[in-house]
Amino acid sequence: MPDTPNFALIARQIALTLASQEPARGGVDVGAITEQLRAIWNARGAADLRAIESELAQIGVKATAHLRDTLGSALQALDR
Repeated sequence: MPDTPNFALIARQIALTLASQEPARGGVDVGAITEQLRAIWNARGAADLRAIESELAQIGVKATAHLRDTLGSALQALDR
């Protein structure tokens, strides 16, 4: 399973790209970029979890309870 992306590194790369393309723009808030990337990552994970739960609900609650818990834990671990 892939590790959580290095949001700070990605944010610095975005900031460097923006600074080189628009030097007169001034400083770029790397922290704000980092937080937005993290929010997008977490929202995507939440959407994935909802989709999985929806599919499992169609199979049956009792038959999939343990599987749902396991998949939910695995997806939440990606947010660390």
